Amino acid sequence: MKVLPLLSWLSGMITPLLWEQLPSLATLAAFACLALALLVLKWRHLAVFLVGVCYTSLVGYHQQPLALFAQDHSIEGTVLAEEAALYVQIYRLDDQAVSPFLARLGWYLDQEKPVPGQVLAASARLKPLRHRLNPGSRASARRDKAMGLVAVGYVKDVVAIKGAANWQWRWHRYLERKLAGFGQQGLMLALLSGDRQLMATDTRALLAQTGTAHLLAISGLHVSLVAMLGLFLGHLLPGNGRRWGWLLGLMMAGLYAWQSGLAPPALRALVALGAWVLWLGWRRPLQGARLWLGLLSLFATLDPMVLLDSRLWLSFFAVALILLVLWRFPGRGWRSLITLQLGLGVLMWPLQSWLFGQVPAFALIANLFAVPLISLLVMPLLLAGLVVPGLWWLADQLLAVLMIGLTWLPGEMPAAWLGLLLLPLIAALPLNGRSRLALGLCWLMAWGLRPQSSGVWFLDVGQGTSTALIAPKAMVLVDTGPALWATDGARRLAASHPLALLVLSHSDKDHVGGRAAFSAPVLAGQPDQGEAPCIAGQRWFWQGGVLESLWPEAPGGEDNDRSCVLFTQIAGHTLLLTGDISQGSEALRHWPEADWLAVPHHGSKSSSSEGFIQEVNPRLAVFSRGWQNPFGFPAPQVLARYRANGSAIWDTGRQGALFCAKSGCQGLKALWWEATDVGEAKRCGYTSGLKCKEP
Repeated sequence: MKVLPLLSWLSGMITPLLWEQLPSLATLAAFACLALALLVLKWRHLAVFLVGVCYTSLVGYHQQPLALFAQDHSIEGTVLAEEAALYVQIYRLDDQAVSPFLARLGWYLDQEKPVPGQVLAASARLKPLRHRLNPGSRASARRDKAMGLVAVGYVKDVVAIKGAANWQWRWHRYLERKLAGFGQQGLMLALLSGDRQLMATDTRALLAQTGTAHLLAISGLHVSLVAMLGLFLGHLLPGNGRRWGWLLGLMMAGLYAWQSGLAPPALRALVALGAWVLWLGWRRPLQGARLWLGLLSLFATLDPMVLLDSRLWLSFFAVALILLVLWRFPGRGWRSLITLQLGLGVLMWPLQSWLFGQVPAFALIANLFAVPLISLLVMPLLLAGLVVPGLWWLADQLLAVLMIGLTWLPGEMPAAWLGLLLLPLIAALPLNGRSRLALGLCWLMAWGLRPQSSGVWFLDVGQGTSTALIAPKAMVLVDTGPALWATDGARRLAASHPLALLVLSHSDKDHVGGRAAFSAPVLAGQPDQGEAPCIAGQRWFWQGGVLESLWPEAPGGEDNDRSCVLFTQIAGHTLLLTGDISQGSEALRHWPEADWLAVPHHGSKSSSSEGFIQEVNPRLAVFSRGWQNPFGFPAPQVLARYRANGSAIWDTGRQGALFCAKSGCQGLKALWWEATDVGEAKRCGYTSGLKCKEP
């Protein structure tokens, strides 16, 4: 198994995933012809690269977004998973057989939900999956594309629920009943079966904060532990104990992965384990690095979209680092285990920071104790407790001790620390000491001299508003969007720019729904206890300049016209943030000219009068609204007024987040696999003729 052809093949498959659009079929045909010519010239590696490009591109053409109208549909499909929402493989749409596609459906009905294995026939509001474009928010888009999710919505009315639950679901409910009464029931069920439905919200948050949530994913760690248990039991059998042990270990690992639902990480771990066992029995020597690269190429060839999955890269990167640490620091016993855990914990930080924007500050310490505790004590006790009564009690106590310990280690590490976190990786490279020192110093100089940008982020939060004013070492956040899920972009920015002030323009949920995600002094148009009121004439000084309040003239009131309106100069431009004021408030005072304008009330027809637009005369008008929102924002007549004024238009609902700095404004480019502009919404004020009340 040659390394360079595998690297060429992988590089070719990865390359199209970084493009904004797929090449045309004619271009792919030209690539294929060029690859044949390169093979004749014996430039095999470049030919393999081009074939990889064509392969991923053709798979991408096969997986184009579903042409689906955002409206009610009749559906029929098989329920694959039951979590906070249902994951349904739909094979009939509007009484027509269709190529099966995966949809995530919310369930807000009073009746009991269907369970995995059952067939659901229902009326559902569906729309194509659309991912918000924010700094650092592509992890969910990558995960959804890798799993094949193409539509979202909710069930409106059930026609029929047919069939019985599958074996895995019944087994999980059996374990749930057996674990009833234990204080850590949710954690124990998750470790045994991968079912996290019983885990409390605060438990999930604590595991995420301490970087130990990966311990609950049924993947390589758990599958390997079960296989090692089988190996141990096999040695107790007469005859060739090693052979029986590996056979029994593979069988037990397969059964364990299957009962967990055979999620992709568990399946990949099972295949990798089988390949490793075959490697051990192969008479020809094979380097671990080649096996690693071969398995990665195998999974990518089966489905190139899996290369978007963060879980794949976390797993394979972890295995690569294990090989690297064992090569650089060979040893045995407890000292080797501690060295391995320290090396893995430190070297995984850069990848976590790149994938998620921030990493738990105490993940290294937490995993140093949690991994051995789960691996060597809790998991064996849980597995043995299936046949030996009483062992689950001890596992429950150990998990309780672990959770108490984790409460002492909260906090997150800013993504800006990435430069320092790469130093251990440089130290592990196969270079002499002088070379590693020179490389480390050059990297520190480049990282320390990196430019610090100032400007404004108009964030994509769905139907709502959130704007971040950025200075090199601080930021002000104006509104948070409708819910905690909408704060991903703002939290990513706050990880490297400490939050100096949080402004809540008014109390509507689409502006304050993510308030709990931030801790900072609060200025509010409609203040609660402990929050400073926003009143015209006030000024606030921060690192980025001066914030001036223009409205309201007096505190109090609960309607949109009491919104806090702010004016500032940042990055050499003027900015006006208007909240949800209406034309009535617009007419009550004179407004300053502004280069950048956050359009009032998401572009509602009740705002943005001609006089207001002419007075502010914005060079850029930003509409913050949800894609295919039910209120018809922005109103066509409002768009027409801004265009007639000569203002450039930016629509976060269609175009994603926008960053404006001294040099100009730049949006985030959607890659081809993030494309969602399919189907035309039938919504209020448009083709349906329905009327909706504006929020």
